[in-house]
Amino acid sequence: MRSRRTLWIIILLSLISSLAIFSGFPAHASPDYSTYANQPDETDSNDTYIVSVNPNTNYGTNSELKIGNYTFTYRSLLKFDLSTIPAGSTITSATLTLTAKADNSGNARNIDVYRVLRDWSESQATWNSWSTGNSWTTAGVGSNGNDADLSTVWASRSMSASESLNVPKDWVFNSTGISELQKMVDGTYSNYGFLMSGEGSTENTLYTYYSSADATESYRPKLVVEYEEATSTPTETSTETLTSTPTMTVTSSETPTETETPTSTETPVYTNTPSQTPTETLTPTETLTPTMTLSPTPTLSPTPGNAITWATGPVTLSAALLDAVGDVLTSNPPADATTNIYAVTHISGVDTEWNVSLVNLKDVSPPYDTWDAITNVDWASFMTCSGAEPVWSCSYYVPPASGGSTSLRLPWKSGYSALYGSAGVHEHGLVFSDSYAVDFIGDSTVSSSMPDLVVAAADGTISWVCGDSVGMAIIVDGGPVKLAYYHFAPGQGFSEGQTVTQGEVLGSLIHGNFVGTTACTEYGNGFTNTQYHLHFVFRETSPGYLEIGDCVLDISTQAFVCNGTTYAPLSYIPNGGEVSDPTNPPTVPPSMMGGGGSHIWDGIVESITKVVSTFFDKYLPAQNPILDYMVQKVFLIIQALLTIFMAIYSTGMAGNFLLIVVAAIIALEIPYVVIGVVINIWQWFV
Repeated sequence: MRSRRTLWIIILLSLISSLAIFSGFPAHASPDYSTYANQPDETDSNDTYIVSVNPNTNYGTNSELKIGNYTFTYRSLLKFDLSTIPAGSTITSATLTLTAKADNSGNARNIDVYRVLRDWSESQATWNSWSTGNSWTTAGVGSNGNDADLSTVWASRSMSASESLNVPKDWVFNSTGISELQKMVDGTYSNYGFLMSGEGSTENTLYTYYSSADATESYRPKLVVEYEEATSTPTETSTETLTSTPTMTVTSSETPTETETPTSTETPVYTNTPSQTPTETLTPTETLTPTMTLSPTPTLSPTPGNAITWATGPVTLSAALLDAVGDVLTSNPPADATTNIYAVTHISGVDTEWNVSLVNLKDVSPPYDTWDAITNVDWASFMTCSGAEPVWSCSYYVPPASGGSTSLRLPWKSGYSALYGSAGVHEHGLVFSDSYAVDFIGDSTVSSSMPDLVVAAADGTISWVCGDSVGMAIIVDGGPVKLAYYHFAPGQGFSEGQTVTQGEVLGSLIHGNFVGTTACTEYGNGFTNTQYHLHFVFRETSPGYLEIGDCVLDISTQAFVCNGTTYAPLSYIPNGGEVSDPTNPPTVPPSMMGGGGSHIWDGIVESITKVVSTFFDKYLPAQNPILDYMVQKVFLIIQALLTIFMAIYSTGMAGNFLLIVVAAIIALEIPYVVIGVVINIWQWFV
């Protein structure tokens, strides 16, 4: 019994000792992970872009950031306040987010993030200077080790040739970027923010993003940093006194008397004072802009004095030049304009003299970054501006009086044919009032089809240019009527005020399908890479009609009538060389369609022509109208000869000589037809 009690006492004392010992071990705090998220508005932000074309212009209050290359080089500067990240924290990840507003790029490229080494000012930074009076070592933040650490990429994102808009794009910092950002948070580096550059080695790589000045909070630049806070070290005091005095007395009667007085005094003192005080990040309250409700007025006319709203266009001007243009538009709105919303589509000039092409937009919605000239433009022209930063003076271009050519010609090379587009006469009022449009389509695989070169239909002066990464369009004033030409290939050297001469080749057309950006082109569908089309815009030459070359277009019926032959949509219209083509003489003999007089042979010739044409169409390509022309030409010649023969025969003057002449001419014409048929059959099978 005694030994059993002794064993229990030992076990109890061991348990008490163990608890006391373990209670003295220090406690370990688990890692405390936190998130820094900063998406400032214009008041608290630091972001701007710089551009080589306006090297002394600051864009600190602009609602856009531009990165890449589109004729000129664009770079952006951003800086976020990192002071709220607790000292000693360890950065585990970082992501910079921008939202794309417009894509002016036709090429894929990378956009990279670097560390800036100059204390630039949002309200003063330009391509040449990081603040007023302080120049970058190399313009455009271009000096590695002086202006920026261009040898270390913190984050990089590959952008395709066509990216979705109004969708966040993330730049996830790589391991080097995280360690470099750690130094910025620790104070090893001064926080001068980031440089974003993306021009690479190719042209047309420009993207436009929303800046912190944009009204939509979710579109503004955002930096998110995940970090582990410094581990807090608790202060712990454990005082333990354990006294155990067992006393055992055994008498002769073997009645054991055991007195055990275990005295355990334990006073653990545990103090844990965290060094971090949670900081609440308040979300800015979004101020909603009241939505304007327009009354159902048929035409909303611009009011002199109202502020101009600038939509996103293919070209960005300096703030001073934009203000000068806006002053003219405000004080004297164009007569054809229906709103106070405008965009800049092109500039040309040098030094202190610039021409600025503009459009007035209708049916567009905030943020006014999606529009096209086919559906949204009411008025288009340009201003002439002179001066130097920051003082400019602008005035409207005055179109010349009609002069030079007094008639129009078809806008492709003589001796060729163009397919009249299936839409017929359409797009009433496109880019200038009282206008109409038709499409002329060519195919490089068809020998008789118009080449992909646009020929000036009249003399005149280019009074508007629109050019983006997809295509170009121009307006020409000063001829018999106002004209516009759409769907030139991009990058052609049009300039406002440039004079053109009738018959001159203006430029080449886009091949295949093409999709417009937020500028001057439209959507094109159903074209192969060998096809191209000219969108030809005009005013009437007389009420209800367009008289062009040897053709008359009846706008009400949408039919061209050329030398007595009618061409509906999806017909091939020949350009028979009715107007001289000085720079590009015809290489195919001009057509001799039409005419013939009013006698019985007209019906006979027409019937034979239809039968022969139908026969050829069954076995030869449908897009070879030259066969129709040759067949009709032969029969018209035969018709004329037979008419002469009948006239001579009726007077008794017939003879063997006349028969020989007629037979000889027919014999010469038949081989011509045979050769043409053989050539076209060969092209079909090849």
